[in-house]
Amino acid sequence: SGEQGLYTIDTDGGNLERLTKRNDVYDSNADWSPDGRRLVFSRHFEDGHSEIYLMNSDGTFLENLTDDATVRNWDPAFSPDGNRIIFTTNREGNQEIYRMNINGTNLVNLTNTPDLEEAFPDWSPDGRRIVYIVNHSLFVKDIVISDNDGANKQTISSNVPYLFPAWSPDGTEIALASIRPNGFDERIFIMNSDGTEVREITMGASFGGPSWSPDGKTLAFIRMDETFWPAVARIDRDGSNLKNLTPETQDGSFDIWVEGPAWSPWPIRQ
Repeated sequence: SGEQGLYTIDTDGGNLERLTKRNDVYDSNADWSPDGRRLVFSRHFEDGHSEIYLMNSDGTFLENLTDDATVRNWDPAFSPDGNRIIFTTNREGNQEIYRMNINGTNLVNLTNTPDLEEAFPDWSPDGRRIVYIVNHSLFVKDIVISDNDGANKQTISSNVPYLFPAWSPDGTEIALASIRPNGFDERIFIMNSDGTEVREITMGASFGGPSWSPDGKTLAFIRMDETFWPAVARIDRDGSNLKNLTPETQDGSFDIWVEGPAWSPWPIRQ
């Protein structure tokens, strides 16, 4: 069995480093603070509940921000000013998008839709808006944009199989993963931030949401091989220069099963 946890890796595939080191929990959905000094992530426990944690980018000084063993909290995202976090939670019974301060205080329900299931929130780069999905079924979703207080909701794409919306650094585009009927064969798409001009940039199976490089030229995502073994990969926004960053098979020391990459805000090391 592998050593579970959050890892960092250089953008050329070097220097794989383990940050969280508990094998009795599952850590995922990490997001970097705008200054690159901290990470927020989801920690999933064996009893089914999950919490939002904050830590330094070297894995030290872990802090549980949600601290409620009765609910699930996941998919956190830092605001562009680094002062707030949005995330998905089922504390109302259904899935809603919440916002809180980075110390876990001042929780606000941004969606307030008891009859709907929302998930996968992300901020616009100016911090004024958020994007998220509304889950109708496994393959039927809406992509919704609202103000950062939940007001002025606008559905920019309806009845689509898209997941993991990620706003581009310049605010003009949104990258997404599209799940296919077999449940595994996802593709990475980019659309304009108003929902127009959807185009596919990956060919072949992928799995896991996209993350933009700070300059907006490249995306990191999870790419699957023909045996559905995943690797962190990068690809230019026009679909060129595909490169795997982690092995697609076992390396002999531990099994590399990866998901949900997040690009750091630091300069790219070529």
